[in-house]
Amino acid sequence: MRHKPFYLLTTLSRSPTLHQLRHSSTSPPLINIRNIPAPHCGHIRILSLNNPKSRNAISRALLADLARHITDIHNEGPQGPTRALIIASDVDAAFCAGADLKERRGFTREETTSFLTLLRFSFTSITALPLPTLTALSSLALGGGLELALTTDLRILASTASLGLPETRLGIIPGAGGCWRLVQRLGGMRGRALDMVLTGRRVGGREAWEWGLGERCVDVDVEGGGGDGYGYGYGGGVGQEGSRDGVEIGLDGKDIGITKEAMARRAREMVLQEAIDVAWSICEGGPLATKAALRAVKGLGGGAGRVEVEGVGKEEMIGKTSKANREEELENSEYEAVVKSEDRDEALRAFGEKRRPVFKGR
Repeated sequence: MRHKPFYLLTTLSRSPTLHQLRHSSTSPPLINIRNIPAPHCGHIRILSLNNPKSRNAISRALLADLARHITDIHNEGPQGPTRALIIASDVDAAFCAGADLKERRGFTREETTSFLTLLRFSFTSITALPLPTLTALSSLALGGGLELALTTDLRILASTASLGLPETRLGIIPGAGGCWRLVQRLGGMRGRALDMVLTGRRVGGREAWEWGLGERCVDVDVEGGGGDGYGYGYGGGVGQEGSRDGVEIGLDGKDIGITKEAMARRAREMVLQEAIDVAWSICEGGPLATKAALRAVKGLGGGAGRVEVEGVGKEEMIGKTSKANREEELENSEYEAVVKSEDRDEALRAFGEKRRPVFKGR
């Protein structure tokens, strides 16, 4: 039987690792760092955006912190302790509301160019991390916030999530990978990408999951009480008097539903727990095998090996065949590396002895 860690936000806040990494300033950090011990070795790192006043809007300060944290993980090297990364939010109301427009209004053209250069570099740096990356999304992810979520390998959504790219409503377009990464994550379905980009509409978590924008969808619907179309079951009827422990109380003292604020907090905790469970499951595999599989699968993007003959010119067919050959060679080389590892030998021994393997990343 597997023993997964049950870490909600209150548990994480008491983590000894968090005490070691606590921000030195008297002001709260814009990004909280938490480390959870991973199976076998190393840890799962969680970077949680933490600026409730701006709903985690991407300011210069927040972007600088994000870039620094991602660079630190890159600098750990191939044998570094970070086995998986989760990007999340410590703000109930939003994952990330996009660019900090109040700050951006005062930018010169040169400052705008400099900001965008660092933003694009940071997002590309996340995608280039040599380890599994996940986003935990339970609420708003708009503009640059959705672009940030699109940089990771996996997205864990809550049914309460709301995703959108509203840039055309501001007279611009997504400028940090929103257009092309969205098409990639949708499996090349340009029509759906155009629907989001051109209309600027928000897509709910369940619909986004059905489209393929998320790999898991956590249903946080609550039975009874009122509802607002996003799974919130909170009281809001006649006779409502107040709330107690996040539950609306009527004049007769009976519970009549859960508050919207409590539901948002619960959704955030549930989706983060699911992301931790997924990261934990990934890390139960061999450390070398996990990274090798990640490289092989990322190299196999774009429908490797599937060459459509009908309606395809000879040059295009040759190009696709060559790409498939390169991707096959990549998978073969990764396999040859891990099949000679000590971890592979340990797995075979564990199978024969009817026990779980203990991998060491060698």
